[in-house]
Amino acid sequence: AAALTSRGARVVGVDYSLNMIEFARAAAESIDHRFTPICADARSLPFSEGAFDLVFASALLCLAHERRKTLMEFRRVLASGEN
Repeated sequence: AAALTSRGARVVGVDYSLNMIEFARAAAESIDHRFTPICADARSLPFSEGAFDLVFASALLCLAHERRKTLMEFRRVLASGEN
């Protein structure tokens, strides 16, 4: 998040764990105001269609119980819907 926000990007971090979101919120104070951590389930993201230019998942798909549903959600929230 720090690398992206330092280049002017707005970054939204999503995690299912409230503890991780609390940790991210504390870290966000030192990163940038363009970083927003949100507690959500990747299988049902609280964003409109085409809301993002990029979706990046780190160590999520190996843990996700419903990989296909998660990938379909990523596709839904991508601006192009093709990546």
